[in-house]
Amino acid sequence: MGVLMAVYGFIRDNKLGEGLLGPIDVLFGDGDYAEPDFVFVRRERIGMITDRGIECAPDLIVEVASPATADRDKGIKREMYAWYGVPHYWIVDPDQRAVEVYRMLQDPVNPAVIARESFTWQPEPGGAVLEVDVPELFSRMDELVRVHREQGR
Repeated sequence: MGVLMAVYGFIRDNKLGEGLLGPIDVLFGDGDYAEPDFVFVRRERIGMITDRGIECAPDLIVEVASPATADRDKGIKREMYAWYGVPHYWIVDPDQRAVEVYRMLQDPVNPAVIARESFTWQPEPGGAVLEVDVPELFSRMDELVRVHREQGR
């Protein structure tokens, strides 16, 4: 998915920490865990990534919604991530061609910003800023799907 690769490249290029594609376990508390599509943990917290999974609230979680998962992603998962202190949560919705951007520590009560054009992400105050061009990301995703289908996969 284009957005995950863009975020991964930004994290790597700016030496911000670890970006990990799922499935990977995020262990929040006793019996509370999730398997997000993508997680980011800042470099100063890398020690929280163990053989068991990520044993802290990641700094960013990204879920790619499908008709089967959208309600769960927007409901119980969002609530759990907010409860455990995940500061940034994005839901990529290919059907709506939008990204729901939650800045949960800044405003845990209000709904997401629905980004259809662009949005920015700054994982560290005063640090590098990623500007996400939403239509470009979905067009890259469409191209990958087209090539995948042409190759008969």
